[in-house]
Amino acid sequence: MMKDHLGIVCSGLCIIHCIATPFILGLGITGVLASVLATELIHLLLLLPITTLIILTVPTAYIRYRSVNLVITALLGMIFLIGALLLEEDLEVLLTVIGGSLLVMFHLWNLHLYKKTNRAMAADSTVS
Repeated sequence: MMKDHLGIVCSGLCIIHCIATPFILGLGITGVLASVLATELIHLLLLLPITTLIILTVPTAYIRYRSVNLVITALLGMIFLIGALLLEEDLEVLLTVIGGSLLVMFHLWNLHLYKKTNRAMAADSTVS
């Protein structure tokens, strides 16, 4: 489930970026890195692969596991990340951390279900 691994990395980067940027700027670090980290463009560049991976992963996960809670976790994560872009800047870090964490949880949960299902199928095939 490469999409889940990529989703964990991208969502994790989003969380790290949002937590690290205020510290980097607060330390007075300037230059290209600081200016790139502080722009809204980085949010959009991170949101693009995250959204793509969610679009590719959620329908398959729902069809395979029929878990509404799994889908809700992913959708809430996306709502929080999009809200972080649209709402007040004061809420940006909080919403991004919550949204990114929910997406990491979704991908970990999806991986867990995938492995659990494969183990069960393997056990069934050895018994037969």
